[in-house]
Amino acid sequence: MKLTKKFGRIFLSIAIGPGMKLRKIYICSDPNLLEELFSTKQFENFSERNSVYVRPDAHLFLANGERWANLRKSASIFTNKNIRSMNKLIEYSIIDVLNEMKIGAKKCEILDFCDYADLFFAAMISRIASSLIFPNVNLIEFPQKYVNFAKDLIIKKEQHKENEQKQKQFGLFKVLYNHILMDKQNINESSSNNSTTRLEVILGNLLLNNSVKAAGLQTISFALSCIVHFMANHPQVQENLRSELISLQKEDNNLLLNNSSEKALIDGVINETLRLCPVVAFANTRKCSIKYLTKNGELCLNPGDAIEADIFSIARDEEFWGKDANEFKPERWFNSPHSPSSFLALLPFGFGPRRCVGIPLAKHILKKTLTAIILKFRIIYENACEIELMGKEVLKPRNVLVRVKEVKDSIDEE
Repeated sequence: MKLTKKFGRIFLSIAIGPGMKLRKIYICSDPNLLEELFSTKQFENFSERNSVYVRPDAHLFLANGERWANLRKSASIFTNKNIRSMNKLIEYSIIDVLNEMKIGAKKCEILDFCDYADLFFAAMISRIASSLIFPNVNLIEFPQKYVNFAKDLIIKKEQHKENEQKQKQFGLFKVLYNHILMDKQNINESSSNNSTTRLEVILGNLLLNNSVKAAGLQTISFALSCIVHFMANHPQVQENLRSELISLQKEDNNLLLNNSSEKALIDGVINETLRLCPVVAFANTRKCSIKYLTKNGELCLNPGDAIEADIFSIARDEEFWGKDANEFKPERWFNSPHSPSSFLALLPFGFGPRRCVGIPLAKHILKKTLTAIILKFRIIYENACEIELMGKEVLKPRNVLVRVKEVKDSIDEE
């Protein structure tokens, strides 16, 4: 953001690549230019991400060419039908988190919500993994073994926080994945290898590699922590959201999740959080494959040159968002002269054919989880504070320190 303020909406950065070759990277915060280059019309010329080296067996996020096209077609885990089929898995994982939060509420302790978000992610992944390997096993009792196992791993991970290098080497989800596969081998279930192959395609390609986690389900837990931060810092928004959720539940318990107009406050809360805290901002890069002159004639790109979107600067640009661009205002998404375009709304997920395939899943999970938390707990900050993001490939809050207080069944109270 500082460099963009100094050099303008587009400026050149030089990086050193393999063989000490210089690589040109244009940092861009001009939405019109980004929309031109990232669009479907220009996909053939800007189809690759700005990666120095891509392995032949690269996962969906980094793959190029025919491999990317094949992986993209097979990413069926994020279809609406599959998302609906995952509802029970998601709900059981939410219950795990609510139970842990209930314990914290009774103790009246200051909690780091990031730990609860990690627990939610571990619980959800363990259930998804075990359901794919053991499709006929009770979803409540059997996966709890892996949820508990994941909780122990999270505790171990926390012990490594003081040493950043050790933390990077601690493969939480890889250990969990191997643990589940080991159980399958021990049980020696009499089935074909199809389920295991499917598991490896979905989890292996979407979760186990660090770069994949950036585009996969782990980012949901980071986004959830950011949302809780803003809810704690904006108690009136939190109360308004609670009132809206109670009202929607009275009308139709499924209305919230089936609302396609995205004019509900919960949609504004999620979108506004992702605007101010784009946890995968690094994903918006493209590499040029031909000599290309932009429509305005101001920039000429050569093969190998890269464009990187400065999401943080765009998200706080007063020209697009108004003079309150740095403020958390969910209502701007549906009741403002500066209501964002579809392009600006999608930027946190990427844009064009290579945008995140998990947008429907991410929003579905965030809605269900946030709804459950807000209806059960009041989130309180001792002192309002700015959120501090950390990380390189994926941005996550350093911590979200809050108190939680149980609320009574508001529907019964009415």
